[in-house]
Amino acid sequence: MKPIGALPLDEISRALAAAGLAGRLGADAIAPLSGLTNRVFRVDFSGGEGVVVRLPRPETATLIDRRRELHNAMEAERIGIGAEILYADPAGGVMITKLVPHARALVPAALDRDSLEQVGASFARLHRSGAAFQGLLDPFALISDAVGRLPDIGSAWHDLTADAMALRDGDVTLGEDLAPCHCDPVPDNILESRPDSHEGIENTPFGTFSGASGIFLIDWEYSAMADPAWDLAYFALEAELFEKSLLRLLEGYGGGAGIGKRVARMKPVCDCLSGLWALEQARAGNAATDFGVYAARRFDRAKQALTDLNG
Repeated sequence: MKPIGALPLDEISRALAAAGLAGRLGADAIAPLSGLTNRVFRVDFSGGEGVVVRLPRPETATLIDRRRELHNAMEAERIGIGAEILYADPAGGVMITKLVPHARALVPAALDRDSLEQVGASFARLHRSGAAFQGLLDPFALISDAVGRLPDIGSAWHDLTADAMALRDGDVTLGEDLAPCHCDPVPDNILESRPDSHEGIENTPFGTFSGASGIFLIDWEYSAMADPAWDLAYFALEAELFEKSLLRLLEGYGGGAGIGKRVARMKPVCDCLSGLWALEQARAGNAATDFGVYAARRFDRAKQALTDLNG
């Protein structure tokens, strides 16, 4: 494992010391992992075990409720689909979890029927767990708030958000079926653990594996009670699922009649809010990726989805 770029060794060491894990490092044992709103590092110990250390990005630290995140992450761990948390400091935004053995983040191009059905089943397990998550994801309220914080986004974005907000009166509502949701199920936040693999983890975020094999969700900073269609629509968008692949996902989920229509109507709402989030990340100075390009892609996709719905 080759470390990439400058590492905040002092911060990592302080986090490990706070967790009682100092003094166990081997040589060249720290390497960065991916993360848009956090700085994430894999740490391997000389005995072969490992952890993942999550540090906040200063420019986004005030945008995330870390206490809510910790509560929800602990609930996810309790029901068996979340990370085993070894240490957390909500005030400082630090979290340490066990490393996932024999796992990789999902690769959209490599998703087969079995993997898609397992992802769907994992969402179902979360949504039907009865876990009491803190927070509420009301996408329409969040879109309205974001537009208020971004007065100079231009007429095209204003028109798009107005069209997305109009879906509130249709099938996309905050109904009585609110459930504990991940709310940010991008492929990097979903690990597929295969115990027969000996390749280990490269470039995956933090998490743990709590069973013999399967799909597990990590990174709960945006989790909340929400419409279950949000998680399904968001994953379908970020994994770029086409019709047949989406059907496999929904078969694994087992949502019954009508779930496909709800997901289709939720998609432009997801992309609209995701694009506005990206614009705010760019404004905050987050250099983790080109958030201008990120926002533009979601704008185009949401606009096309709205056209398809109205066509």
